[in-house]
Formats: sequence, structure tokens, C-alpha cells
Amino acid sequence: MLDKFLYREEWILAVRKRGDRLLFEKNGTHDKFNIIPNTNRYWCADPFLFKHDGRTYVFFEMYDRWKERGLVGYREILGEDRFSDMKIALDCGHHLSYPNIFEYAGDIYFVPESYIANQIILYRAVSFPDKWEKCEVLVDDIVACDTTFINKDYMITLANNSTNTKTEAILFKNNNGEWEKTKNNPVDTDSAHARCGGKIFKHKNKIIRPAQNGIGGYGMGIVFREILLCSETEYKEQTITEITADDISYNAKCSYDGIHTYNFNDEYEIVDLKIAKAFHLISIISRYYGKASRLLKRFIGR
Repeated sequence: MLDKFLYREEWILAVRKRGDRLLFEKNGTHDKFNIIPNTNRYWCADPFLFKHDGRTYVFFEMYDRWKERGLVGYREILGEDRFSDMKIALDCGHHLSYPNIFEYAGDIYFVPESYIANQIILYRAVSFPDKWEKCEVLVDDIVACDTTFINKDYMITLANNSTNTKTEAILFKNNNGEWEKTKNNPVDTDSAHARCGGKIFKHKNKIIRPAQNGIGGYGMGIVFREILLCSETEYKEQTITEITADDISYNAKCSYDGIHTYNFNDEYEIVDLKIAKAFHLISIISRYYGKASRLLKRFIGR
């Protein structure tokens, strides 16, 4: 009971220089990651790397302990263990996370998780990296988590899953600008790998989807799945390997209890790590201030 009062689950980012082998490859997990510190007010998860004008940025869920919701934040990676201050890229007034960022036809976009809005929304950078505009609603009337593009024609998301009680990966096809569900849905219903955990990428002629292993708890590991077949009528994957927080070496004495996002570019690899029991006074005050306010409103409203 006391633990429930004092502690909450939080996440933190870790980055390392890319070596000859990537994290998911055999013997590719040994070089140490550098922990990117959280701040007193914010903790971070769901990191996505993006290179612009020769500078590398990381965009992420920037969770506000006081408001108890996520924003899209960013930092510039200045070196293996040097980072700029954390800044806000987008705050919509409701929870945002998983800012899947990409460039297309000369413009920069991201599709953050915005299940609270019941939409999959595309945002465009008006002035990179900190000014974004709502560009298009890709899919309306959907509770969707961690939307990830397979290519320009297909995207996959965990739909109708705001409470993590339902595990259904839904495949969408772009038909002349309209994103429509394919006939073979759901394409994955196994909580061991239905939910995406980073950009889908091509590596050594394989199309690989990082996926979250949710068996036994949230963020138990990342499963790397090769996409063997993807069409409007057929979808097939197979597991290549899996990593857990125990496979990550880092420059810190504390231990971490989970991992659920992996991304890389030509220079860095980045992950997020779970802190199962984090103590922060702001979180405690915010949580019980909110409860007290709601109770007072109910009492006054009677």
C-alpha cells in the first residue's frame, strides 16, 4: 500500500554510437548506452531519431508529472554523452506519445500516438524542430496506439486499445490518399508482439518490425519480427530475436526493469528503459491534488 502511494512507473532514454553490429544482431548488445537524464518535471519514452542539416535530434514522449500526460519533446544529441536541454515540440492539451517522425517530398512529418483524440493524426513541421501544424486526419473514429508505417502504402497500429486490455494489430492500406483497413485484420493478436516498438526498417534485405512484448507486464522486451508478406489479403511475420533490459549495458549504477522502443540512424542507436519504482514529489502531489479536486467538485455539485 505504501509503495503504491510513493512510487510510480517511469521511463528514461539511453543512446550509444552505432557500431558494426546493431543491438538486435548477434553479439551486438555489448557496447554501453549512455543514459539521457530526465528532469524534475518530465520523464521520457518512445524515442525516435531524426537527422536534419547534419544535426541529430531525438523526439520522444515527454511525460509531464504535474499534468499527468505526455507531450512531444525533443533534444539535440551533441555527442555520445552530451545532449541539449529538453524542449517541447507539440502540446495539444491531451496525451501524446510515440512521435513517429519522417521526411517525405521535402517536408518533415510525425504521427504521434493520440488515442485520446480518437484519431490517427499527421502533423507537419512549419519550422523544424519546434513548430508543427495539424496536417491531416489519416484515420478518424479510432482508438489507436503506436502507429507505424511499413512503407508509403501500408501502416500498422494497435487499435481500440486505450486500456491495454485488447491486443489487435490492424493493417491499413493507402488507397488514393484514403487509409482503409485491409481485409485480413487483425493481422496480429498476440500480446508478445502485436504492438509496434519503433520504426519498421530494412536491414540486409529483411523488413524488420520492432514489437513490444507485453506478456508478464508492460515493456517486458522488444521482439524483432521479419515481415515476410504484406498485402491487402495476406500478412505474415516471423521472429528473428528478442531483447530485454538485461541485454542493455549502460553507464549507470541503477538497474532498469523493462524496454519497449528501439530506433537507430546512421550514427546512433537509442532505446527507452523502464524504472518500475520511481519516487518524485511532483507526481505524488499532482496525483492526490487531482483526486482531492475531483472529490471537492462532486461534493459542491450535490
